[in-house]
Amino acid sequence: MCLPINYSIRVSSLPELCDDCYKKLDDDGDGIVLICDYGFHWHCYDQIEYGCQYCEQYYKNEINKNVNLFLQSLKKKANTFSENNRFEKKPQNLEEDTEEYKNI
Repeated sequence: MCLPINYSIRVSSLPELCDDCYKKLDDDGDGIVLICDYGFHWHCYDQIEYGCQYCEQYYKNEINKNVNLFLQSLKKKANTFSENNRFEKKPQNLEEDTEEYKNI
């Protein structure tokens, strides 16, 4: 399965350039192009601790946005909660339960 180019972010990758130092990626194997289509020299990739900083930032932003939306929805629902919305816990009659199991 192949992911679409720049599937996760708004910053376009630089064709044939390192997306960290912006120097040309050599054809001699001195770099790597990740599945997200960003390319790095091996020493640049090592300096950024073997991850795509663009994708990482995107995921952090999206997670933060989703958590904030979730918290906002909880606040809205907390204001609409009333005693009528509560479930009442029914007391259990242990003797009835025991009789049911005996008949099985």
